[in-house]
Amino acid sequence: MNRRNVLFGLTSAPLLSLSSAFAQDARPRRVAVLMGLVQSPESERQLAAMRARLAQLGWKEGRNLSLDVFWGASDPKSVDARVAQALAVSPDLIVANGSPATSALRKLDGPTPVVFVVVSDPVGSGYVKSLAAPGGRITGFSTFEPDIGGKWVTLLRDVAPGLKRIGAVLHPGFKEFVAILEAAQREAARAGIEITPLGMTDPQDPVDARIAEFAAKGAGALLVFPTGVNVIARDRIIRAAATARMPACYPFRIYAADGGLMSYGFDHADLFAAGASYVARILAGEKPADLPVQAPTRFSLTLNLRAAERIGLTFPTTLLAQADELIE
Repeated sequence: MNRRNVLFGLTSAPLLSLSSAFAQDARPRRVAVLMGLVQSPESERQLAAMRARLAQLGWKEGRNLSLDVFWGASDPKSVDARVAQALAVSPDLIVANGSPATSALRKLDGPTPVVFVVVSDPVGSGYVKSLAAPGGRITGFSTFEPDIGGKWVTLLRDVAPGLKRIGAVLHPGFKEFVAILEAAQREAARAGIEITPLGMTDPQDPVDARIAEFAAKGAGALLVFPTGVNVIARDRIIRAAATARMPACYPFRIYAADGGLMSYGFDHADLFAAGASYVARILAGEKPADLPVQAPTRFSLTLNLRAAERIGLTFPTTLLAQADELIE
């Protein structure tokens, strides 16, 4: 049950004034969309949110807009091929979902504007010069501030008061998550909790065995970082945590919806809708360099009561009162 809407810190006032006047250029515009996930009901929901917002702003497929969608661009093994396919259609703009696609596009020299969505550290990753003044041809919507790492640790402590160890499932090569990991480690250290990174660099990595080995040491919980690889492998991660009867905190609602214990983060569909606003503004003539990078300002806590029951856990009443959604 939904109990509070997720709100984003968007420059909504000027966006709401955008209308079909922006879309009066006689030439249909072509936008390539590099989706991080493979095609699924969830990824289709995200894409639908962007399409709906574009239509509200006067950019309608079949009239003045063409969308070319390329799936699975979060997989390091296929991202370069997906980027090449997107560029082959000669788009006026590219929407890049996630860091792998954004990174691949940044390395290429070309004039095509890029709007990214779901990127954790665009400045540290070198995609933009600053959040306020991106410069260049890339801008968009980021995800988490570093402090979110501390919040995730706090949530795990709330559900597991005797917690001594946390296994952090993350890609060790992704620099944008270093600050989040450090924030989590600081919060954990204050409570005498040790964080152990559990490397996950490929969707086919043996994460099941790593989680089982970590859980066997006892008094542990799992913290799953917001990488594309983890999202792709989420079913295996969720099953491994449940098999080990270990509490786990996830960054996106999709994990809790698929059987994970709890998630704290933003709704991807909302971020895609926000990204559509920048697509409309750039197609209408504004420059990415002048559009500040924006981020979610509020997040949702989702608790899965069935998942808690399966591992013999009861959520504290204080946490139940904070939840935006309970899955029963």
